[in-house]
Amino acid sequence: MSRAALLAFMLSGCTTISHVAPPSDWPTLTVIPHYTTTKAMRDQCVKWTPPLMSPMACAVIDFKKMTCEQWFDADFVTPDLVLHENEHCRGKDHLGSTYLRDLWESWKKIKK
Repeated sequence: MSRAALLAFMLSGCTTISHVAPPSDWPTLTVIPHYTTTKAMRDQCVKWTPPLMSPMACAVIDFKKMTCEQWFDADFVTPDLVLHENEHCRGKDHLGSTYLRDLWESWKKIKK
């Protein structure tokens, strides 16, 4: 399989954003993009990646700081990948997931 075909296959398995609206009270986060080396991106993203998958990018949300740090491999970033991570910063989950919604609900309970 060519590298381009492998990249397309990997992206197709992990880039589907749900059509479900984010929580209505999702905060506006400061987006901090990092365009870095493959290793640096993977070091940040591997903990959010399913087993046997290689991360392409990730959005790391910190409600305490109200930031969303995006990590991209500068050699392989695409406009669709940036859009995908921006959607996470806006509170949108992957199709079939409620991870970000659950994270936000947990944070609100801690803040009370």
